[in-house]
Order: sequence, then C-alpha cells, then structure tokens
Amino acid sequence: MGGRSNDNEALRNWAYGLLAGILFLELFLFAWCRNQCTQRGYQITAELSHKEDLLDKQEELKVKLEHLRNPERISKIAEEWLGLKHPDPEQMVRP
Repeated sequence: MGGRSNDNEALRNWAYGLLAGILFLELFLFAWCRNQCTQRGYQITAELSHKEDLLDKQEELKVKLEHLRNPERISKIAEEWLGLKHPDPEQMVRP
C-alpha cells in the first residue's frame, strides 16, 4: 500500500507542476499582450500627432499656393521683373 500512496503523491505533484506551468504561461502571455497593446497605443498616438502636423502643413501650403496664384501678384512680376505689359488694342489679333 505504501507504493500506491507514493504514486498518488507523485501524480498530484506532477498535476500541480503542470497547473503552475500553465498559470505561469498564461501570466506571461497576458503581460506580453498588455505590453503590445501599450506599445500600439503609443504608436497610434504618435501617428495621430504626425497626421495633425501634416494637416497643419497642408493648410499652410494651400494658403501659400493661393498667394502664389494671385493674378495681381503674377501681373506685377510680369511687369516689374520681365518687363511685360498689357497689349494695346491694335496689337491684339482676333480670329
């Protein structure tokens, strides 16, 4: 009868060891998942901030483009820098 008690105790110790190993693995996986979620959260926050910066830059560039496309500005450059002037009515050729 002494042998059977040792077998039961060994089986019980093995089962406890298996449960402890499963618990350790589960805790490790939980900690790893939490870490991954936290890292992804930081990445998302950084990307959203970058997106906002790009949208601000886009708005600045749109304003600058509108300024550069201003017909009065273009006419002034043509007259002052290039020496161009509006044609006289007799210089115009009409089809």
